[in-house]
Amino acid sequence: MTGQDATVAGIQNILTGDQAMTVYKPIAKEAQVTAQLVAALSNGTDPGALVNGQTALKSGGQLASVLLDSIAVDRSNVQQTVIADGYLTREQICNGLKGDTTGICRNVASTKQ
Repeated sequence: MTGQDATVAGIQNILTGDQAMTVYKPIAKEAQVTAQLVAALSNGTDPGALVNGQTALKSGGQLASVLLDSIAVDRSNVQQTVIADGYLTREQICNGLKGDTTGICRNVASTKQ
């Protein structure tokens, strides 16, 4: 089973071995690009330098887009991705979690190992 958006439940499922991976999109990067796009549009400048792709529309057209890489998060990189970025804390992830097979929740007070 896989997931999307690196939710607390999804990360917990990864740590217990019930889910293989989830897709994580670093919010800080999304926010930075969004702010750059807003600034360009607000200043009346062309945001074209930020555009790096196209998104297909249901109508058949194409929309200029800023496409950022997503990250596959699995048991090997939870610490280096969602925790390191501050997207989720160990405390959030480990709250009530039973059966962490990775050791990430070791020594977290709310863990029920």
